[in-house]
Amino acid sequence: MAFFISECDVTGDHCKDLLKVAGYELEIAPTLISRNKGRLMVYFKSGLNIRRILTLENELDNMIVLDSQKVLLVGLYAGFQTYAGETVQGNFERLLESASRSTSTRKKLIIGGDFNCDLNRNDSKSKVIKLWSASNGLSQLVEGITRHRLVNDSVQESSIDLIYTNDPTDLEIRLENSSVSDHKLLIVETKIKLQRPTTRKSIVIDWRRFNEGTICEALRNHCSHIDHSTDVDHAERELVIAITKSMNDIIPLRSIRTRRPIDIENSQIASLQKKRDRMLKKARKTSKVEHYEKVRELNLEIKRVVKKEKTRLVKNKLKK
Repeated sequence: MAFFISECDVTGDHCKDLLKVAGYELEIAPTLISRNKGRLMVYFKSGLNIRRILTLENELDNMIVLDSQKVLLVGLYAGFQTYAGETVQGNFERLLESASRSTSTRKKLIIGGDFNCDLNRNDSKSKVIKLWSASNGLSQLVEGITRHRLVNDSVQESSIDLIYTNDPTDLEIRLENSSVSDHKLLIVETKIKLQRPTTRKSIVIDWRRFNEGTICEALRNHCSHIDHSTDVDHAERELVIAITKSMNDIIPLRSIRTRRPIDIENSQIASLQKKRDRMLKKARKTSKVEHYEKVRELNLEIKRVVKKEKTRLVKNKLKK
């Protein structure tokens, strides 16, 4: 989990220790060093195997690049402040060019932040960013208004917080109201797919269908041609072959469907399922209400354990 904050205006005079949050790592945009002001910061949970990629950043831009095992995450802020020899439009184009360095990745790429560019307007910024996204094969996912502010007794609305990605599958975008900003909180979630239980067909030996008379008849048929006048070793080999053929002919087989192992199964769930199945068989035989009630209790217990195991699985995947 990573939480980006733009327009934070962290300077070299600030004590970074006061900004730290227990259990989270803190990173600030490289402009904190080059210009003594970082207008973008990010918190991400400790122990998630996330690292910062400084080689994909530009010291003049408010941009932070984080790399995990499956996702390359780029947070940025396009401000209006300029320094000597700069223009707002030039800085915006430089920021997009810096972000383009990350588009060659084979991982899922997410580029998001406050672009201060409304795609609904036909201005120079919107034209540049539309060309940039198209040339890099990126899709914009945010729909709706992301900012409200009161100006001269009227509310101004804009959509300047954007999310771009090279692979929109399994991504969900949510907008939440914020009590501390005129921007809405932009949340990007990745769906975690849990493997569904599947079955496979198997052939097993079912000795309950074994019939002594059948095996005797098969042995008589296969042993009738054995020449007992030959040497003992040869006769023994012929007998073994006859027994094997007889077993192959009449061995009691049946097909069953078995569950393939899945992440949300463990010994506790398997044990509860066996108890439930035995009790269900008993309930159908006796038709007693208390037996069906016990089946219902076991089903509820199985659901509780499965939910707990799913939560464990999700937490483990988030740590990777």
